[in-house]
Amino acid sequence: MEESQIPAKSNVNASNISSTPPIPPATNKPPRSKLAYLFIAFLILLILTIGSASAVYISKSLRPKPTLIPFVQTLTPTTNPTANWKTYINSMFGFSINYPPNWTTVPFASTDIIPGFKPIQDKKYAEPYMAALGIREGCKDSKPIGEFKQWINTNAAAEIQGRTTMKSSQSGITNQGVNFYKVIWNISPGSLSPFKTYPTAYVQLPNSINNNYCLEFDYGDPKYFSTMDQILSTFQFTN
Repeated sequence: MEESQIPAKSNVNASNISSTPPIPPATNKPPRSKLAYLFIAFLILLILTIGSASAVYISKSLRPKPTLIPFVQTLTPTTNPTANWKTYINSMFGFSINYPPNWTTVPFASTDIIPGFKPIQDKKYAEPYMAALGIREGCKDSKPIGEFKQWINTNAAAEIQGRTTMKSSQSGITNQGVNFYKVIWNISPGSLSPFKTYPTAYVQLPNSINNNYCLEFDYGDPKYFSTMDQILSTFQFTN
């Protein structure tokens, strides 16, 4: 008699069966490309650059523009202090000079003698024939030989009473290009002059006139020496 086989009971308890669903196996994601990161970094840098440039442009556009003032150079003309002075013309010796409007000429008895000049308001020169500056013919009968300055140094003192020695001499030129020599003479103690020195300027004539070869400008009052220098600076020949 065959024995029937009874299946063995399972030792698995129902309570040991978990109700948690099964976990699917993990899958490996592919890594991001490096080019993508570089592209993102480039975009960020581009945005920052554009933003910075825009800020600078807006700042400059809002800044007030400076007003440009054109530069114009103005040249101040040199004033001529003798421009409005009176003019004296001597036809005999062929020259002219200017003298201040508040000065006048001092005429002498002979029209051949060059007049003197003096300030009108100065009471010191109230006498009719008192002059602060005298111009007279000189170098008479003594033709300058060689340089005119050398002739003055050796011969001019002999023509002028009381002026025995030369203190100094200098050359000059008038506004019209006429050469002259100005000499400071020492006055001898026995002279009637109240001054110890006496300036005289010499202008050589182009040709002798009545055996005179030069003109002499005798400076008188030291108070007007600067005015006399300005008068001499206007000297010019008219012939």
